[in-house]
Amino acid sequence: MEISIELSQESKHIKSMWSGGTTTELYIAPKNSTYANLDFKVRISTAQVETEKSSFTSLPGVDRKLMILDGKIIITHQNQYSKQLRQFEVDTFKGDWKTTSEGTCTDFNVMTTEDIESELIYIPILMNTNVSVKNPKFWKTICLYVQKGAVTLKIAKEKYSFKKGDFLTISNISTHEFTLNSTINSQVIMTKLNI
Repeated sequence: MEISIELSQESKHIKSMWSGGTTTELYIAPKNSTYANLDFKVRISTAQVETEKSSFTSLPGVDRKLMILDGKIIITHQNQYSKQLRQFEVDTFKGDWKTTSEGTCTDFNVMTTEDIESELIYIPILMNTNVSVKNPKFWKTICLYVQKGAVTLKIAKEKYSFKKGDFLTISNISTHEFTLNSTINSQVIMTKLNI
């Protein structure tokens, strides 16, 4: 199956309100699924947590990964654990846990169902440097979100440029290796999926 690359620009992303602030959907699979119907296999979003104390929506059957992009929070899973999350730190938890948070932040959310596995990684890219990413065969889809700056992706003799707020999906990636570079200091959030 041939590699496929899709770029979604910041201006095209769907924004909505939630009890603690605003959320922006970056990616959902299958494409005809919705968060409201909970019929997705993967959903990736960012959220602004604007209230000092907030409660997470109960999502039975959903596995969650949450990374702090800006700010910091204390996240508490009732009868499980509580911990502070600072910038680019990740917490992994079950969607049906009773979860609350204290503090304001911008976060990055990965939700998966049906035993789909994911990995969430922060990649700093210094000015005029190349970052090479090797992909084990296990990961079939890689998503790249520019948190800061502007980045160029080089893969399979192709080149793609994207900037802060843009989201790029590489499907059927197999064992390809790719390179990221930037003319300014940049930050990329990479999600690997076995779907």
